[in-house]
Amino acid sequence: MICSSISSLLHTKFYEVRFKQISTFLWIEGSLMIMGIRVVRRLAWLIGVFLLTDCSSVRQAELPVEKVEAAETIYVTRRGWHTGILLPSTALDPLFPSIIKQMPRATHVAFSWGDRRYFMAGEGTLGLAIRAALFPTQSVVHVEGYNWLPQRYINSENVLPMHLSEEGLRLMIDYIRESFERDSRQQIIPLRQNEEGMSHFYLSHITYWGTRTCNVWTARALAKAGVDIHPALSLTAGRVMRQLKEQK
Repeated sequence: MICSSISSLLHTKFYEVRFKQISTFLWIEGSLMIMGIRVVRRLAWLIGVFLLTDCSSVRQAELPVEKVEAAETIYVTRRGWHTGILLPSTALDPLFPSIIKQMPRATHVAFSWGDRRYFMAGEGTLGLAIRAALFPTQSVVHVEGYNWLPQRYINSENVLPMHLSEEGLRLMIDYIRESFERDSRQQIIPLRQNEEGMSHFYLSHITYWGTRTCNVWTARALAKAGVDIHPALSLTAGRVMRQLKEQK
């Protein structure tokens, strides 16, 4: 009788444990399935946006600026998948002096923005690129100083000069400056600095994700200055450069 009761109890406990294990497995499987569906949906949506970007020829400036005599020449640069903006130090000095103090030898300063982990990695990987495209991530502003610009670099197909009005230049620099995160003393926050190489990374408050890429950031800065470009259709470096070349 006692053995029978013990056997019955053990069987009951066994099935309770098995039931909990199966329930936990189903919950995990269901959660993974939901997460997978969300990722697939977001990936499909990004592919759709990318195709729209590649096929559409619509261009529009966010903030049109009247056509006036150009006060300054800036450069839009392309490096692989990334684009950035190269400004003369003389234009930055009165509007963004804290940057110029970090690199007094520089005649020109380049700004670009991107996903923190991918941008600061020694070598970007496919995994980091997919993570940045599918999930909202922290971002950084990369600032590089140049003490001279070779003419062959200026004339290369990956560098485009743009002529801005004084007001357009001010609006562009305001946009760049507002991309930086600030500490409690309202100072920009350095993450990694190379004084000799004049290459610095600073924390940005803007969230990086699929449709807010480094190239969209570049296009928005240009649009602020009155350049005829459509940021929403500037996911890729190629689209940014193509829109600018169409204006030549």
